[in-house]
Amino acid sequence: MRKIKLLFLVLVAPFLASAQHITGDWYGLLKVQGMELPLIFHITETEGKYSATMDSPAQKAFGMPVSSVTFIDGQLDLQIANIGAQYKGALSGSKIKGKFYQANQSFQLDLSTEPIAEKKIVRPQEPTKPYPYDTEEVSFKSEEGKVMLAGTLSLPRNKRNFPTAILISGSGPQNRDEEFMTHKPFLVLADHLTRNGIAVLRYDDRGFGASTGDHNAATSADFATDVKAAIKFLKSRKDIDPEKIGLIGHSEGGLIAPIVAAEVPTSFMILLALTWSSRGANINAANRVVREVARCKPTRYQK
Repeated sequence: MRKIKLLFLVLVAPFLASAQHITGDWYGLLKVQGMELPLIFHITETEGKYSATMDSPAQKAFGMPVSSVTFIDGQLDLQIANIGAQYKGALSGSKIKGKFYQANQSFQLDLSTEPIAEKKIVRPQEPTKPYPYDTEEVSFKSEEGKVMLAGTLSLPRNKRNFPTAILISGSGPQNRDEEFMTHKPFLVLADHLTRNGIAVLRYDDRGFGASTGDHNAATSADFATDVKAAIKFLKSRKDIDPEKIGLIGHSEGGLIAPIVAAEVPTSFMILLALTWSSRGANINAANRVVREVARCKPTRYQK
C-alpha cells in the first residue's frame, strides 16, 4: 500500500508543479539605462486557461492586453503583441526571475507579489496646475473609424488666429506626453508653446494609452494616416484657424511629418531630435520651437 501511495505521488508531482500559483498581481521594476520603470502583470485563470493584462503606471498605460500566457513546469511566458514585447521567467516561491524583451533588447525583470512603493520624483520642468490656458480632452477617428485616437488639446486664452501644432511622437508606443521613465517631454513642450500663444494637440499612439488599434502591426504610413486624421479633426473646429496648422515631429515623428506634409498642406514643420535630460535643454528647445512657429518656416534641428 505504501508503494502504491509513493507511486501516486511520483505520478502527480508534475501536475502539482504545473499547478503552482501564478494567478494574481505581479510587480517588478524594469531597469533601463540606470532608471527604473514599474510594471504590473495581472494574471487570471478561467477553466484552466490563463489570461493577463499589463500596467505601466509611470506611462499612464493600464490594462494593456497580454496576447498569450503560457505557464508550464514553473516557466512563465507572456507575449504582449500590441507593443512587440515578451516576458520570460521562472517561478521560485513567491518570486519570478526573468527578462523582458522588446526591440531586440533584453532587460532583467524580476517579479514578486509585493507591491512596489511609489517613489516621488520631482521634475522641476513639468508644469503644475492651474495652467494659464485651457485644456480639453479630445478624441478623433482615423482609418475611417477603425482607430480612435485620444488626446489633449491645449488652447491659449483670450487670443485669436493663433497657430496650432500637432506633436508627433518617436518610435515605440508612446502616450500623449511621450512619457518615458517618468520624463514627459511633450507635456513640457505643449505647456511652453501654449503659454506663448500656440495651441497644441498631442495624442496617445494607436494601441496605447486611451487610443485603440494595434501599435505593433502599424507602419510609419499608418502613423502618418493618424496625423492626417488629427489635421482633419482640427480643421473641423471653429476655434482653430485651418490655415495655421503645423507639425512638430520628434525622432521617428520627424520622418512621419514630411510624409504628411507632402500630401496635406501645412503651415509649418519642425523636426526634432533632442535630449530632454535637463530643464535648461527643455526650455531652450521649446523657445526655439516657439520662434520657428511664429515665423512659420520649416526648420530641422539636429543634435
